Amino acid sequence: MGLTLINQNVSKSYIGCDEIFSVQLTLAAAPSLLEKPCDIILAVNTSDGMGGEALGEVKEMAGRLIRLVAAQTHGGRADHIGAGNRMGLISFSDEAYIEVWPITAAVGLRRRLNKLRVGGKANHADAFIKAWALFNMQSASRKVLILWTDGMHTAGGPSAKAADKLREMGVEIYCVGVSSRSEVNTRALNAWASGPEGAHVFLPHKGARTAWKNLTHSLTCAGATDLVLQERFGRAFHIIGTPKASKGRARRIGQRTLRWDIDALGVDGAQGATLHFLLRHTGGGEGLKPIAHSAVYADKQQNDVQIPIPQVQIQCGAGFGSLAGEDWEDGQP
Repeated sequence: MGLTLINQNVSKSYIGCDEIFSVQLTLAAAPSLLEKPCDIILAVNTSDGMGGEALGEVKEMAGRLIRLVAAQTHGGRADHIGAGNRMGLISFSDEAYIEVWPITAAVGLRRRLNKLRVGGKANHADAFIKAWALFNMQSASRKVLILWTDGMHTAGGPSAKAADKLREMGVEIYCVGVSSRSEVNTRALNAWASGPEGAHVFLPHKGARTAWKNLTHSLTCAGATDLVLQERFGRAFHIIGTPKASKGRARRIGQRTLRWDIDALGVDGAQGATLHFLLRHTGGGEGLKPIAHSAVYADKQQNDVQIPIPQVQIQCGAGFGSLAGEDWEDGQP
């Protein structure tokens, strides 16, 4: 999951009638490659059907993916795949070849990728078999195979059974349709790829930029994007002043509703954001009360999270001054 933390705290657990108190909302997100290591195997069709510009397109996309994974996980070491992640490379034509066993050296992986040449028929079944040999099935790491091909199976045994075996072993299969003739067997790609149908199949010839964005986002779950958090406070409380967000845009909607929008969080690495605002108790009696009636969060990645709603003990009478006992750093909120 891209979102790693969502929390809400109040500055005081006891308040007096009509008292103002502070609330802090905190969000944190990180690319999933930092949360759970992944073994990523790139399988490239180098048969005659990938001649012309097709193989060059694959090299560009795969090279960018290698750089992206290294950038997200290197931990300060340039061109290094870190955080327990590894990447390997297979090429296949008449038969499949293990070009690079899973490693952490991004530069060596890209060099080998760039040396691939076309020739022969396409044996997808052997590509799946060779890929199986590269995965440590006893490891808890996520296991991903990305297959660049036109989907035309012209050599070797049944490809569907070999792909089925990989998926049964817990390997996620992504298929990227690329062809020198702009002819891709999408039926085969959907049969090989992990479900649901179409979710792991990408067709660059129908929009290279969109296909690339969808592939990298689906693979890395890079943080969270298009975040929206909306909170409606109880009848006993009103929002005072202007909310202050460290990232994104926050605004009041009337006296009792707050909305916080963030375009992206944790896309390039672990990242946090905070929102500070003030609430005033406006009546409704004493006792222990939740500050909000409802709190809803949504993002493009469909992270399923619940926003904690703190409670405050309301006690009317002497000894309760507005913001009394606050101890916020740097004058916050």
